[in-house]
Amino acid sequence: MNSNDKKEIINAGADNMYKLAGNVIMMANLGFIPTRIKKPYIFSMNTYLVTGLAGYSKSLKKLAEIYSQGSITDKDSIKAEKIKAASKLILEGAEPMNAISEVGFKASDIDPDEEDVSYSDLQDSYIKTYNYLFPPIDQEESAL
Repeated sequence: MNSNDKKEIINAGADNMYKLAGNVIMMANLGFIPTRIKKPYIFSMNTYLVTGLAGYSKSLKKLAEIYSQGSITDKDSIKAEKIKAASKLILEGAEPMNAISEVGFKASDIDPDEEDVSYSDLQDSYIKTYNYLFPPIDQEESAL
């Protein structure tokens, strides 16, 4: 893999992160990202992505558990429909906050397991993501 290939991969990754950013901002506003972690001085936009995606996957796992146990309530169904509707609007090009308003979603609609993402979990995820996207120079040379 030459440096142009690496540059293309990093650019593609950056494009994907940019596309995800809108969804992550939506997740923050819906309560997927704990308020205490939403402070901009903790890390950078990658933090929002890493934390948001971790929170999002945790919420989806929780919804999947509820479905698999067959104990889905009317409230869970409404929540799932709102998530689906908001996601569809965003994929069709709607601004995340407009999509949320349109489907009547509130942060209180999502509280999957009342667990916060800890600072150390966040730091580990951030470091792993950063190292994957931007490996140290000596690792790059040994991979060639």
